[in-house]
Amino acid sequence: MNMKLVIHAGFGKTGSSAIQEALHVYSAALEQDGIRKIGGDLTFDQPGIPQWLVEEACERDEVLTERLGREIKRVAPSVAVLSAENLESPKKPRLLSGIDCEIDTIVVIYMRPQFQWIPSAWKQWYMKDATSLRAFVERCLTTGMPNCLESLNAWRAALPRARVIVRPLGPTLVGGGVVPDFFGLIGSSISPLDLRANEGIDYSLLHLMAKRARDLFSGYHDVELERWLLTVLPDEYKRANVPMLDLLTARSIAKRFREENVQILSDFSDIPEPAQFLDRHWCPEVNQISYLEMTDAELTSRGLAILSQIGPDVLERFARWSEK
Repeated sequence: MNMKLVIHAGFGKTGSSAIQEALHVYSAALEQDGIRKIGGDLTFDQPGIPQWLVEEACERDEVLTERLGREIKRVAPSVAVLSAENLESPKKPRLLSGIDCEIDTIVVIYMRPQFQWIPSAWKQWYMKDATSLRAFVERCLTTGMPNCLESLNAWRAALPRARVIVRPLGPTLVGGGVVPDFFGLIGSSISPLDLRANEGIDYSLLHLMAKRARDLFSGYHDVELERWLLTVLPDEYKRANVPMLDLLTARSIAKRFREENVQILSDFSDIPEPAQFLDRHWCPEVNQISYLEMTDAELTSRGLAILSQIGPDVLERFARWSEK
């Protein structure tokens, strides 16, 4: 029986959680199509995703090829799907080195414009070490973070027989989104419904949290405070509400990564004119005042006003964080 392995390897901030949720929600229907998702323990029998198993294997330098290949051959689905966002790291492909010699393998990676990724990554992770958005932008411009090309080349080197596919966010996605596009790539006959997007937090509250992040967060993956806020905030504040970057900054990011993006789309996608695609679909537009253009006083005032709607105890707690 011909089997196929589809590895969904990120990148971060491109709807990975939506894809994983859809794989869970539609698991029974997908199985009718011969498609099975690999679970948290690297078997088909468990739910979840193997993100932490992959992370631990990387720390131990444990190759997972034999273990994964044995499980796929045991169940023998038409299509096995392995999805874990941390597979985007250049250190991860070696964990599956050689799997493409045993099973027909496709690596699928979604990619969004860096001028969108940078503020989104800051909001989710990097503001939690008290780094300002401006400082994080400068770090990315200096270091070339996120280094997408390095990750793609690592996959190509580790799995030379596999097809490594980049799907840029934009109008070329089947069905207009990552979930229907991915379901098409894995050969599903399902037309999945749009799933609820992740909620966000108002820009002024992000500012307050970033200022005293070391007092509030134990690390990048500490989401306790954010989850609590989302339970008490009015719906109108469960989104960023303004562009995070001003137009000049967004354009400088697009310019910094343009050459790399052209190379990525040329080498890893079927888009015929990568430069034209970028000019048409990955060109930043900012039509209102941005977070970066606001003063600390403006941001603090708005944030405290929002918190006052929740309760005086919360306002008192947050008020001292705004003190310099």
